[in-house]
Amino acid sequence: MNNAQFIVRKVAVLGAGVMGAQIAAHMVNANIETFLFELPAEADDPNAHVTKAIEKLKKHEPAPLSVKSKAAFIEAANYDQHLEQLKTCDVVIEAIAERMDWKQALYEKVAPYLGEQTIFASNTSGLSINRLAQAFPEALRHRFCGVHFFNPPRYMHLIELIPCEQSDALMLDNLESFLVTYLGKGVIRAKDTPNFIANRIGVFSLLATMHHGRESGLAFDEVDALTGALIGRPKSATFRTADVVGLDILAHVIHTMRDTLPDDDWHSYFETPDWLRGLIDEGALGQKTKRGVYQKVGKEIQVLDLAENTYRASCGEVHDELKQQLKYSKPVDRIAIMRNSQHAQGQFLWAIHRDLFHYCAVQLEHIADNARDLDLAIRWGFGWEHGPFEIWQEAGWKQVADWINTDIAAGKSMSNKPLPSWVQTISEQVHTSQGSYAPVTGTIHQRSELPVYHRQLYPDRLIGEDATYGETIFETDAVRMWHTGDKIAILSFKSKMHTIGKDVLNGILDALKEAEKNWQAMVIWQTEPPFSAGANLKQATERPKPQHVEKRVPAPPSLFEKFFKQFKKSAQATVLKAARELDMADALMARKLAEVEAMIDQFQQTSQALRYSMVPT
Repeated sequence: MNNAQFIVRKVAVLGAGVMGAQIAAHMVNANIETFLFELPAEADDPNAHVTKAIEKLKKHEPAPLSVKSKAAFIEAANYDQHLEQLKTCDVVIEAIAERMDWKQALYEKVAPYLGEQTIFASNTSGLSINRLAQAFPEALRHRFCGVHFFNPPRYMHLIELIPCEQSDALMLDNLESFLVTYLGKGVIRAKDTPNFIANRIGVFSLLATMHHGRESGLAFDEVDALTGALIGRPKSATFRTADVVGLDILAHVIHTMRDTLPDDDWHSYFETPDWLRGLIDEGALGQKTKRGVYQKVGKEIQVLDLAENTYRASCGEVHDELKQQLKYSKPVDRIAIMRNSQHAQGQFLWAIHRDLFHYCAVQLEHIADNARDLDLAIRWGFGWEHGPFEIWQEAGWKQVADWINTDIAAGKSMSNKPLPSWVQTISEQVHTSQGSYAPVTGTIHQRSELPVYHRQLYPDRLIGEDATYGETIFETDAVRMWHTGDKIAILSFKSKMHTIGKDVLNGILDALKEAEKNWQAMVIWQTEPPFSAGANLKQATERPKPQHVEKRVPAPPSLFEKFFKQFKKSAQATVLKAARELDMADALMARKLAEVEAMIDQFQQTSQALRYSMVPT
């Protein structure tokens, strides 16, 4: 491709199925002129198939269109009458069914109609990009690549960009910049291997979870209780996610792994379980058929019980002691808690993490350029809070590696494949402030230097990366005040879950003084969610250091003071209720809530200071 400025004004999407239509919808959301192609209908209207698909977009949930009226900007087209329109398109995206022969036949049909600079990309979820490229003349292959959107494309952040051997480097950079800038996506580069990165790792994780769930005798709803928010994954966890994706789609991805990865050391696990095949044969495909692993009867959510071969009320629970340990422990300690747990649920959690870490370490060099791309693929594609390598690193790289090796030697792991040598040779970090480890070169791989990323003020950071944003104005153990080059100051909390304690309140007051003196405004903003988990009750129960206080005769309470006295009684009751849930009620009562009252006073004063600040806050 030439070095002229790359601007996407017009796009064509080939295939008006569920994915193709939604990709077209997201293009018009970005105000890009879009053609949606499909086979001609045999009825009087050759575009009937496309017109029907466009109408369905208006009723689809979640809504693929930003507003329903945007549907009018998708132009219906068919392969018999409108192929000449492809010459005017800057990008053409193929999104037909996952059949190699169908895709290659389509490529041969449309190739003569592509413009001289048109980029052609396949939305395949796992077919070989190099094999697909063979359907194009040699002269066109440098403008071909894979561009794998995740479903639903409007909402899922991840796009995998997969080059073929002849893909032009500038073309890939231009396409990545377009996807990030205009579609708001997170793009990672994947190698041309079956299922690429996200599905390869994500589906393996699901297979490992199913395997260990069965080995541990855990029911589906029990597995979901363990593998959701408790360990930093979506609430839909494992089997609810499978229902949402579609059990037939899941089986297809497993089938692809089985057929295309014969040399994978975990190949024996790439099989569709009998219960899954049974549900598919019955037409129970998950959410889209209103029955799968789960079903809803009236207001009751029911789950499939394999032992009884019927559905029952869903009631999966996490063992209370394990739940408390994981919920209130530091992230660095959670993997150790799982491994050392004597409860079957804890051992299950350790097993699924151990085998996931093992698989990621072995496959990294084959599927990705570096560890960052693997972790971001799982975060953006599957909604995990942290990727596998991040979790491993935070738990202690060397220690966890030793535990994995111990279990491999003991025959507890799903494979006896040794960990690759790089696992032992690197330091305690696979992600560093300089970048992420790349096993093929044995070096640290820096983030992309494309101009589009220099414009991002707050890119997603990984554990171990330098997560400092902007230029620091002042910083304490509790807060950081900073700016991005304008006259607006930003205050961020550094406390766990951004809880508000005495030190944070003091930091806010100090920041206000600085803002009123030297800045035009101040924004309280956190670099990552949540904004704040509320009051730091633990800090509230700590005894303050004794201080000399001069005795004085109290003045009669004002109406304002009477109001806040009543307010504090109400606040105390709320705090005490929360404290009982945290087993802190005795500590609060022993101190007669004096420290809590002091914090409430300080919070009120800080709130008033923010409200009546001399600069906008």
